Amino acid sequence: MKFSNPNMFYLIWLVILLFVFVVYGIRKRARIVNRFIAPSLVNTMIEGYSPYRQWLKGILMTLSLLFLVLALTGPLVGFRWEEVKEKGVDIMIALDCSRSMLATDIKPNRLEQAKREIVDLLNMMHSDRAGLVAFAGTSILQCPLTLDYSAFSIFLNALNPDYLPMGGSDISGALQTATNGFETDVDSEKAIIIITDGENTTGDPVVIATEAAKKGIRIFCVGVGQEDGAPIPDTDGSFKKDDEGRIIMSKVDDEGLRKIAAVGNGLYVKSVAGDMDLDQIYSGEIQKNMKKTTLHSGKTKVWENRFQWLLLPSVLLLIAHMLIADRKKIEKEISIEKGISIGLLALFFLVGDNLMMFNLIAPCVNSTAYAESASASVKKGIEAYEQDKYDDALKSFIDAQLERPEMPELYYNIGSAAYKKQDYESALNNFTRAKEISKDGKDQLLKDKSTFNLGNTKYRMGDLEGAVKEFDQIPQTSKLYNEAKENIEFVKKKIEEKKKQEEQNKQDKDNQNQDNKEDQEQNKQNQENNKDQDSQEQNRENQDKQGQDKSQEDKQQGDKNKSKQEQNKQDQDQQEQQQAQEQQKQYEEQKQAQQQSQNGESAKEKEGNQQSRQHLLNRLEDKPGSAMMPAYSEKPVLKDW
Repeated sequence: MKFSNPNMFYLIWLVILLFVFVVYGIRKRARIVNRFIAPSLVNTMIEGYSPYRQWLKGILMTLSLLFLVLALTGPLVGFRWEEVKEKGVDIMIALDCSRSMLATDIKPNRLEQAKREIVDLLNMMHSDRAGLVAFAGTSILQCPLTLDYSAFSIFLNALNPDYLPMGGSDISGALQTATNGFETDVDSEKAIIIITDGENTTGDPVVIATEAAKKGIRIFCVGVGQEDGAPIPDTDGSFKKDDEGRIIMSKVDDEGLRKIAAVGNGLYVKSVAGDMDLDQIYSGEIQKNMKKTTLHSGKTKVWENRFQWLLLPSVLLLIAHMLIADRKKIEKEISIEKGISIGLLALFFLVGDNLMMFNLIAPCVNSTAYAESASASVKKGIEAYEQDKYDDALKSFIDAQLERPEMPELYYNIGSAAYKKQDYESALNNFTRAKEISKDGKDQLLKDKSTFNLGNTKYRMGDLEGAVKEFDQIPQTSKLYNEAKENIEFVKKKIEEKKKQEEQNKQDKDNQNQDNKEDQEQNKQNQENNKDQDSQEQNRENQDKQGQDKSQEDKQQGDKNKSKQEQNKQDQDQQEQQQAQEQQKQYEEQKQAQQQSQNGESAKEKEGNQQSRQHLLNRLEDKPGSAMMPAYSEKPVLKDW
């Protein structure tokens, strides 16, 4: 007998802990009973009390867990032969074992790190044959192609710089030895992986790689070492030196290895941090691009897993544990109920899906009570809704929802009541929730109704585009499809009217703004004109006032002159009387001459008087403010600039 999962035996500790817990519980219960009840009164005080039943139930539970743990270990009993064909690729690994591989620029050293990476490569390989070539100054076939990776690892661990008699790095010889190591009678894909840290010392490896490529062999190169190189350890603990006493630094010939990989249709990988990148070569190139062929065929022994042999006793023991009651008297009363539970539990163990079955069946146990309670509240809410008492209906629907929070019908009812109350925000949330939790198929009609009412709600909220989107979600198979189609046409018309109204309002607003602008400009022009007119009128009034003042002054001056003239006139009357006669004579003589020139002189005199008056007006216009007083105003002066 074998076990597919022997690690599961550690779960035996759970069996031991369970048994200890059962024993402790039974004994503690017995001590409590004995402390408060006399042994002779136990059967009277505790009807049907039986400590033996408790021990029996504890043992059955412990044994059930024990068999369950044993079933988890996967006991393998019996076997059958199956024919197996192994397909893969032949891979020859050539490892540089020269003394320069002991350099410690890669920890612990280059050779040990390369060995570890090769072991990891073997763990990735399943049906590929692997061979090993060791080379330094010469090369040997350390391990032929094999599927026995354990034997390969033994040959790999034996390699060290002292294993080969000659120093150096004969890459050409390593390629030739690896090529000769493939079987010519096996039609399989072939690959060579060269892992080295030094330059080639013998022959031309490019020529050998070209010949290998003609045979269909792909060559991959891995360069090991830091870019600056590293000193080569010597046997005496120092470093290798040349003839001039300088320490020899081992560097990788990247260009040469890259040429070999290119000629061999392979890939060159530079390793500087200890990662050989063999995973990249194997997974990215060999497995992906190289065809696998049958390398081995035969029959293999396949063991049969007999876990069910131990699982069945575990189930039966658990059923027996559940059938045995703690007390004798109530055994019959609970036998039917326990029988149902045990049957469901047994079905779980046999099918292996107990948790899922319990989740499916458990809600059905109390579904009747929930339905009755919920239906009473729903019925009350529907009655209130039909009587247009939407507040009472909403309260009843919410009470029902508290008992069945995931019932989509209740969200739909709450949304309908809120819609009637014109609480469109609440209606939108509840219709959305009803739509989300409604399942396709059984609740498809409810989902369509919720979607339809979402469209109505969004229309009431002014979201016309959102309403159209909701109506569009009604499938053609729905009973509400025709109504939804009619609503879509109606809402689209509303959208067009709304756009036209917005355009008209915009145009009216633009016209109004234009009119207001023109009115403002006209008012501004009128104000400027009024201001100019007021200024002219004020100037005219000032000029008139100035003329009146001057006339009054002239009148007063005339009166004074008149008084003087009257005095002078009295003095001159006498003189005038004396001269009157003389003047009368002269007057008569000159009268005739004056009569002749009177017509020409009158026109000239008239023109002179007109020029004198015009000159007076022009003098007033030169300085109109000199004869005016500023008008008094009671308004405060807001600005003094």
